[in-house]
Amino acid sequence: MRNKLDVVIKSSSPAASQLPSSPSPTTSLSANASYRDKVEQSFRGAIRESIPEAKQYVRDQYQHMISYHGTSKDGKRSMQQIGMRIAAKTEGATAAMKKEYDEAGEVLSEEFIERASQANYVSRIKSVSMGYAKTNRPLEDAAVVRVLAPDWKELGLVRDHDSGDSDAAAKTNKDIGKGFILQSKNNGDRSLTKEAYKQIHAELTRKFPMAAPFISLDEIAELIHEVQTDSEGEIEQEDWANAIPRS
Repeated sequence: MRNKLDVVIKSSSPAASQLPSSPSPTTSLSANASYRDKVEQSFRGAIRESIPEAKQYVRDQYQHMISYHGTSKDGKRSMQQIGMRIAAKTEGATAAMKKEYDEAGEVLSEEFIERASQANYVSRIKSVSMGYAKTNRPLEDAAVVRVLAPDWKELGLVRDHDSGDSDAAAKTNKDIGKGFILQSKNNGDRSLTKEAYKQIHAELTRKFPMAAPFISLDEIAELIHEVQTDSEGEIEQEDWANAIPRS
């Protein structure tokens, strides 16, 4: 890390780069060297202090970076491998809602059905997505996909006005690549989620410019893995039991 610090200090430190390279008429060479050393030591100290802060920021922001999508277990495995492709969508909660409307003698808007077929949906609230996952399938086949993306704009995600405000739902007419789909906590390949890690690193570069060069994508993957939960784990069984199917 020392060598990398030296590179960053020489290329990025305003204080260091603005120091005179040769002694001024009124300053001795040893004095200039001493001053430069003090500046560089101070800069190294600031970097070292900011790295833990930046890493903690990633952990703390996880809940604000994650969104959920309810599906089947097969659907989850597929999305983790190829992403959420609109062309690959199957009949899900919308089909179940249409069936309920038909049985009740009511009509589900064709415009709504068309919109639903041409978009990917996520919710910031896990229980909402769990409810959708349970809507047209048994509990043992229900699953939740986690979409990791601090920047919704890149994915084209906007508020879904067909859903209630309490759903905290968003939709996009774009495919969501596998690089934004979080893998399973216990046995997933973290490298597949690299596009999300790049987004997170870009945010760290803006917020922690001194620390970011010393935090790799692999380290970001490890930080996310520390704090993520998994719908396949025992810790969320109670959440699944309490989730209410959507209608």
